[in-house]
Amino acid sequence: AIAKDLAKRKNVNIDPSNILVTAGGKQAIFCVLLALCDEGDQVIVPAPYWVSYPEIVRLSGAEPVILKRNPKTNYILSPIELSAVLTARTRVIILCNPCNPTGTLYSRSELEALATLLSRPEYSHIYVLADEIYERLTYDGAEHVSFASIPGMEKRTLIVNGFAKAYAMTGFRLGYLAAPSKILKAALKLQSQLNSCACSISQYAGIRALELEPSVLDPLYKELEEKRDLTIDRLNKIPKVTCSAAKGAFYAFPDVSAYIGPQIRNPVDGSAMSSTTALCQYLINNHGVALVAGDAFGAPNGIRLSFATSKEDINTAIDRLEKGLKELNVE
Repeated sequence: AIAKDLAKRKNVNIDPSNILVTAGGKQAIFCVLLALCDEGDQVIVPAPYWVSYPEIVRLSGAEPVILKRNPKTNYILSPIELSAVLTARTRVIILCNPCNPTGTLYSRSELEALATLLSRPEYSHIYVLADEIYERLTYDGAEHVSFASIPGMEKRTLIVNGFAKAYAMTGFRLGYLAAPSKILKAALKLQSQLNSCACSISQYAGIRALELEPSVLDPLYKELEEKRDLTIDRLNKIPKVTCSAAKGAFYAFPDVSAYIGPQIRNPVDGSAMSSTTALCQYLINNHGVALVAGDAFGAPNGIRLSFATSKEDINTAIDRLEKGLKELNVE
């Protein structure tokens, strides 16, 4: 069912024997990195990144190489930026598309530019881990393009996907890895020792999800786009806060750097707003709004909000955020 879906929707033709069904997308990432990486290897992790990437890389014995991206270019990774950190030790590049936490979505031309770089002979040893867990959640009519569909990249791409985001099946813990045969077999050996297999009940539910007509999910995605618009509009009306509109996923990642610094003090206890972690602690303790600090994502100027909730909750949360920031008296 997964192979048929990849062929039909993503123009990626993979034999079913090259697909490993896992207990969630995180396990797929864990298995493939442990199967592929050794001590001394490097894995490129563009920042902002999902919080688990660097730690899973370290567990594999490899070294995470954090590559900062520019918010002015909507955090898109350029070939020039990437080429500056590629070495003979580079084993894997992690490409989360759409990105958690920024909502960045790569166009076909942007992916093709990266593929052109990786097609050079000196980079033939490098694989791309394409985390596409949010690929169905795109906005403004934008198309998600799988990196494996780019000419010459199918055998260089390790696709990770799952059912939690697109089908709201988080608790089912169902994901998959699609990879070249040799790598897939090594990842399968790891899974057989870790947890044997994904839950059979969840697998049957996944088959049913893949059999759904795409139009069944359209109202859900349309509602998320409306919530995205509401969130971005409200955030950009807060003084000194800027936030680009996410093209995918269900997060907003506003820049709140104007409210960070040793000179900015918590009006309750006088402590410094020295980081986004300190800011988020102040906001939850004193204003009852829970946000994720950008420090956790390797991006110290931002905070992450999820708009996968009700519009009422979005408005309440941003009301509290705005009130909390106002009380910091930043001029």
